[in-house]
Amino acid sequence: MRLLFFRRSRRGERGIAMVAVLVALSITLVMVMVTLTYVTGSVKYSRYEQDAERALAAAESGVNDLLTEFRVDPTYLAHIDATKADPDGYCNKDATGGPAADMDIYAAVCGWDPDMAARFQQLGEDQAYHYAIVSSADLAESIEVVSTGRSRDVYRSVKARLSRETPTMWLWLTDYELSDPNDALLWPGITNGFYPAGQLTSEECGWGWAAGATPPGLHYAWDSYPFTPASDGKFHTYQSALDPANPRYCDQARFGLGDELDGPVHSNDAIYAVEGKVYDQLSSSNPECKNVDPTDNTTWDRCVVGDVRSTGAPVIGHFQWLGPAPSYRRVLDLPTTQNAKVKAVDDGVGCAYAGPTRIILDGDEMIVWSKETTVYRDGCGSLAALASPSGARVDVPEEGLIYVGPATGVPPTKIHHGAIGDGLPLGNYEGQAPTPYAEYIEEWVMELPEMYDGIGNLWIEGHFTGGNLTIAADRIAVITGDLLQDNDDQDLIGVMAGQRIEIYNPMVIKNIANAAGTLWRYQEYEMTEPDSLPYTYVGTGLWPRDYDGRPGLRIEAAIYATSGSFGLQNWDIWGELGDLEVFGSIAQRFRGIMGSYDDNGKRGGYNKKYKYNKRLTEAAPLLFPPISNGVWRIAWQGKADPLDAVTGG
Repeated sequence: MRLLFFRRSRRGERGIAMVAVLVALSITLVMVMVTLTYVTGSVKYSRYEQDAERALAAAESGVNDLLTEFRVDPTYLAHIDATKADPDGYCNKDATGGPAADMDIYAAVCGWDPDMAARFQQLGEDQAYHYAIVSSADLAESIEVVSTGRSRDVYRSVKARLSRETPTMWLWLTDYELSDPNDALLWPGITNGFYPAGQLTSEECGWGWAAGATPPGLHYAWDSYPFTPASDGKFHTYQSALDPANPRYCDQARFGLGDELDGPVHSNDAIYAVEGKVYDQLSSSNPECKNVDPTDNTTWDRCVVGDVRSTGAPVIGHFQWLGPAPSYRRVLDLPTTQNAKVKAVDDGVGCAYAGPTRIILDGDEMIVWSKETTVYRDGCGSLAALASPSGARVDVPEEGLIYVGPATGVPPTKIHHGAIGDGLPLGNYEGQAPTPYAEYIEEWVMELPEMYDGIGNLWIEGHFTGGNLTIAADRIAVITGDLLQDNDDQDLIGVMAGQRIEIYNPMVIKNIANAAGTLWRYQEYEMTEPDSLPYTYVGTGLWPRDYDGRPGLRIEAAIYATSGSFGLQNWDIWGELGDLEVFGSIAQRFRGIMGSYDDNGKRGGYNKKYKYNKRLTEAAPLLFPPISNGVWRIAWQGKADPLDAVTGG
């Protein structure tokens, strides 16, 4: 009995073991199958990810392909022609063959059929790209392109904006480091106690030349033209052939103590610097910049100059270099014209005003005084309101453009108190017949013929919200207070002037009427603050107007004086005015003056605190012109959905 029982137990254990083995094998098989399935899926996913990355890289190659075409030929798209023999022409390239998205003009010119299949430029066996222009306001300025890459059957696309460099690519950009020889604020054609008599012309300014020599014209301080240094040590000097013993010069502004530039800086000229801080890249067309050793900061001052001694030897400037080493860059051809007039007047875009115009921005609205505007435009204010004491309150134009041009048929006559609107110009003389022996006060700057009636000048201040806004003046723009954008991530302001842009800093003169009721100057250029005026200005914070509660003046805008400079009215009066903060960019033909130093080194005017708005690397204000010899670049680039016509979807 025991033996029988023992044999049954061994047989049962063998059965259980067999079952266990079979179960284990089954589990192992399932695990192997799961693992194989996972591995297979991972391989497929890895392959897909690899193809996706390769497709994205191919799409970026398409953008770079078009960028290369523009850099080789900046007018590449301006001469599209389907019949061109050039195999690299836009219409004939494999990378562009096929539908042109929404650009009907290219479809028509190139003969593209919207139903035809897109061609691809091969990069390798399984990699290719196709790109198409999808929008362009002006082929000379910027375009948008969608480029699609393909790797096997995987597509990825990027959208990019290609644009030429504009003056807004730099925080601070100047052509000549001398004061504008045509600026009547510096060189008025009248004799007075503040300025030398007579006004120099552009041809009379430059490095300088020997007495009696024919002026060779305007040129940079680093030019190699032979010169005789003036006894007063001025850097840019004109020694008159008529009076060689008395050199005349165009003042050369300099960076001084308290000045700070936080952003890229470039000058075509030799920058004149005594003190100040530079936090970013500085470049100059001064050939001495070629001799800078990036690893030896004792050589960095070769890019700038400080002063010129009577021997002609330069004194090195004393910038505090807080960024990378300065560098050399060729002369940039700054545009001297603006096309805002064409868009606003000829094409009817935005608001167009005529003659002296005063604007206060107020969020997405604005108050406008412009009594010489005679052509009504819907949404820009009625003619009666524009000429009224209270002005016209209207919405800021959706198109983002405001232009002030000359008035038709208005004779150039002097402007008196209140004629512009908002109490400007300051003073108490309104053009009435003078009362014998009465005293009258007027702004000195309004004595200048370029500030008369009929001229397209602008007075601007306020705060703006609502997107991209360009305000352009045919001649002069005067900033009368803080100019602020409400949202730095959404708003962008541009101020452009055909001549110069000024910071408001009024000085008044006093006239007295004689017994016959004829005005004559009682005390020339008297600096006074009579209680009888509707506004006082120095020390009150009212002029320039304050909007953010901070001392000094703040301008959040891209500034461009196309043929003049960006400077301070009456820069040598009133003592220290605090900090001028500019958040944006400044471009000017000549170097503007924002203050002065006395014999004791004390400063008057503004300390410059300039900081670059990095948004300007991606987008310039509307209609800011490109630099004619500027390089094309990728302003921005991001992922996009592939075009159906390209993928066959």
